[in-house]
Amino acid sequence: MANIMTVRAPEDLQKILKDIAQKKGMPRNSLVLQILWEWAEKNVE
Repeated sequence: MANIMTVRAPEDLQKILKDIAQKKGMPRNSLVLQILWEWAEKNVE
C-alpha cells in the first residue's frame, strides 16, 4: 500500500494541474505522480 504524502500547493498551481489532468482524462493525483516519477527518474544519482 502507498503512503500518503501531503503537498500544499498554491490555488493557481492546483487549478493548472486540475485543468491539465482533465484534458488528459486522468485524476490530478495521477498527473502529479507521473510528474514526480519523471523528475525522480531523471535525477537519480
